[in-house]
Amino acid sequence: MKKFAVVALAVLAATAYAKGKQPEQIAHVFSRNLPTITYGGIIPREDMLVVLYEKKPCNLPLASARDMYAAESLVGRALVQACWGRMVTPTKAEVVVVTKYGDAKKWELTTFATSHMNPDGSATALRPAMTYDDVRENIKRYHEEISKPTS
Repeated sequence: MKKFAVVALAVLAATAYAKGKQPEQIAHVFSRNLPTITYGGIIPREDMLVVLYEKKPCNLPLASARDMYAAESLVGRALVQACWGRMVTPTKAEVVVVTKYGDAKKWELTTFATSHMNPDGSATALRPAMTYDDVRENIKRYHEEISKPTS
C-alpha cells in the first residue's frame, strides 16, 4: 500500500509540473524586416505579417482543415486566425494561407524564419525556414523520382 501511495504521489507531482510548463511553440514567421533579421534576434509581434505554427492544428471550418496547421495572417492592422498547408510542388517550398475571412494567399517558405514563439508574442529567429539549397535538393529528388523506370 505504501508503494502505491508513493507512486500515486509521484504521478501527481509530475502531472502538476507538466501542466505548469508551457510547451515550446515553433513557427515560421514572415516579418516586415525579413532581410535584416539576425538569427538569434527578436522579431517584435508588430513586425509580423504571417505566422505559420508548426504543430498546432487548424481550427477553422475548412474542408481541408485536418491536413492544415494553425496560422495568423495580417488583415488590416491585426493578425487574424488562419490556417496553412503545404502545396504539392517539386520544391516543397510553397504554402497556402487561408484566413478566417476566406482570403487565400500563396507564400514561399524561403522568405520565412523558423522561430521560437515567446510568451509576450514576439519571436526569436532561429534559422531560415527553407534555404535555396533545400529547394534545389527537393527538385533533385523530384527529378530522380520521376526518372525511375516503372515496372
